[in-house]
Amino acid sequence: LVAGELVQLEIADSKLFGFIVHAGPEGDSFRAGIEIQRVLIGGSDLSKILHLALQRILPGVPGLAAPSLRA
Repeated sequence: LVAGELVQLEIADSKLFGFIVHAGPEGDSFRAGIEIQRVLIGGSDLSKILHLALQRILPGVPGLAAPSLRA
């Protein structure tokens, strides 16, 4: 992974798209920072939990707006 590289993360039935900001070894592991650009949230229970968590920490990211309450 190199800075600027486009990445896609899949969690349950959701997808997060972003760019690598930094990456490198850290002890026996590898750590990468990702700047999230867009989120596509699925309908599973795990995705609903992910959606709520991401709304709190990434309020301006497209795809994370609160769902419409229209009937």
